[in-house]
Order: sequence, then C-alpha cells, then structure tokens
Amino acid sequence: LFLMTLLNGWTYLKLKRGKTLSDKTILSQLILDVCVLTFMFYFIGGYGNPFIWMYLIPITIGAVSLKKSYIWLLTSISFLSYTTLIFYNRPISHLHMHEFEFAYDIHSLGMWLGFIVSAAVITIFVSRIGQNLRDQDKIMANAREKVLESERMLALGAVSTSTAHELGTPLSTMAVIAKDFEHFLAKDKKALQKLSILTSQIRRCKEILARLSSASQDIH
Repeated sequence: LFLMTLLNGWTYLKLKRGKTLSDKTILSQLILDVCVLTFMFYFIGGYGNPFIWMYLIPITIGAVSLKKSYIWLLTSISFLSYTTLIFYNRPISHLHMHEFEFAYDIHSLGMWLGFIVSAAVITIFVSRIGQNLRDQDKIMANAREKVLESERMLALGAVSTSTAHELGTPLSTMAVIAKDFEHFLAKDKKALQKLSILTSQIRRCKEILARLSSASQDIH
C-alpha cells in the first residue's frame, strides 16, 4: 500500500506540472497495481474476499487511457491473477459456528462498500468520457464554423476583386471621355462646372474601388 501510494503521488505531481505519461508508463503502473492487489488478496481470503472487484479499477482506467492491445494485455493479467487466487490463497480465518453470523455481516459490509466504490468509479470515468466527447464535439463545431466563416470571407473577397476589376474599365473610359469634353465645353462655364463635378465623382469611385481591391487582397 505504501508503494502504491508513493507511485500514485509521483504520478499526480507529474501530471500536475503539465507533463504527460506514455502508454507504456501507464500500463506498467496498472500492472503493478494488479500485482499488489494479488499479493494482498492472497493473504486475505483470495477470490472469496468481498473486495475482489477492485481488479476492475485498473481495467477501467486502462480502457479509458490505453490503446486496445495494452488493454487486452492488462485484462489478461488481471484474469490470470484472479484465477490464481481461486487455487492459491490464505483464508481470512477458520470460522466456527458461533462466528458465522459475524463473518456474514463482515462479508455483507464488504459487498456493500464494493458496490458503492464500483458505482463511484464507473460514474467518474464514464462521466469523464462523456464530458470529453461533448468537449470534442464543441471544438469540432467551432472549427467547422471558423472554416465556413473563412470560406464566406474568401468568397466575398473574390466577388469584391471581380467587381472592382469590372467597374474599373468603364470608369476609366468615362474619365477619358470627360477629359475630352473639357475641350468642347471650354467656353461654357456652367457645363465645365458640372463636368468637373462628374470628373471628381469618377475619381472618387476609382479610389473606392482601389480600397476595395486592396481589402480583397488582404482577405486572400
């Protein structure tokens, strides 16, 4: 128990510092847990001990943390350990008839505690798996939303670039024609005034299109 406590404490501190454990490290620790449990159960009733269900804890942890081949290896070692305890064990005590009722109560208490701990372990790990799956779905949904947003921005940029290019040609033509009209309307000041306004508006449109084209390139 002291060895297991030290090992689990070391693992906890390592994970607390943000470090990760390899699958082989986790597997070796879980196999050590199984060996320690087998050693203890040998001296306290073997397979008849009401806490024999504790073999399921390393298997549950391995099923969550390890790849398939490692899980089956751990399960096989647990199965062999449990089977060995059927044939090799030391009984807790040699009971007499007047001790039977007391022993029965102890066994019932052990089974009750075993159910509580088993339910807690299953709840913790299954709920953690469910939460991890929900978190993963949320991350995937956010990633898809970002991809769609990027695609919409790229499409908008492409349309903007195409629009700026298509409008640039007629605006240039209008600017050239407006320049030519200045010679014909040299004596008409009112017409020149209006033509100047038209020329300035064409220039402004070209500036807006230039900014739009620049913004589209930034998006791409």
